[in-house]
Parts: sequence; C-alpha cells; structure tokens
Amino acid sequence: MRTMKKPLIATALLSTILLAACVPEDSAPPPVDMDPNACGASEYQELVGKNRSTLSALTFDSPVRILEPGGIMTADYSNGRLNISVNERGTITRVYCG
Repeated sequence: MRTMKKPLIATALLSTILLAACVPEDSAPPPVDMDPNACGASEYQELVGKNRSTLSALTFDSPVRILEPGGIMTADYSNGRLNISVNERGTITRVYCG
C-alpha cells in the first residue's frame, strides 16, 4: 500500500503544476482606484449618529446603497457609490465609498 501513495502524490503535484501553467499572466483584475472620497462621502459624515429617517429628505449625486444588519449586499466595489451603514436601531453608523 505504501508504493501506491508515491504515484498518487506525484500525479497530484504534476497536475497542480500543469494547471498553474494554464493561467494567463494578465488574468488579474486591474487595480481599483480606491479614493476614499470618490463618491463624496466626506460631505455626508454628519449623518453618522442620526436616524435612518433623515435619509428620506436628502438627494444624492451618486448611487447610494443602504446597508442594514443581516442584509444582503453584493461584494462588488464601486468607487463612485455611497454606502450608508445602519445598525439594528436605525442609527447611521458609517458613511463611505465602495
């Protein structure tokens, strides 16, 4: 049974090397410009600590995403999107781009 392990290990190692060779060098995504104020988040920092109901009276120049506890959100990063995090009590806890 010991002799059977060596060919399996060798086959697994060779397969890994061959698969790694198939990945093109330029397959990595381009770097994202992560300007922390690209969406104008600095203009809305005074919202932190206020109730979510405050948002209904505002208009925004960029796309807005409101993030609630336990809510579903996409993992994509959008430099120009304003994210507003709200806690379980409806209080705005964070305003940022992404």
